[in-house]
Amino acid sequence: MADRPSSAESARTILQYFARHHLLDDDKTERGALEQEFFQENPSSKRDDFEAGLSYAIEMQWLRQDGDWFILTGAGFEELPGF
Repeated sequence: MADRPSSAESARTILQYFARHHLLDDDKTERGALEQEFFQENPSSKRDDFEAGLSYAIEMQWLRQDGDWFILTGAGFEELPGF
């Protein structure tokens, strides 16, 4: 059985969505788009991996939630690879 990603690894995978789509600080996206791309990038991941990553990203204040929307924060932008 493959190792499951940590919450931090899952959170960084979620953040990569913003980088790939050129979304910057204070840009937002819907939960469904994040979830769909997460599982495209990690087909062997489980729903719990996505939920743990999302919770971690919010806890670390990389994302903030507004209903079904998730907004990249300044702290999240700084976590993006290459920025």
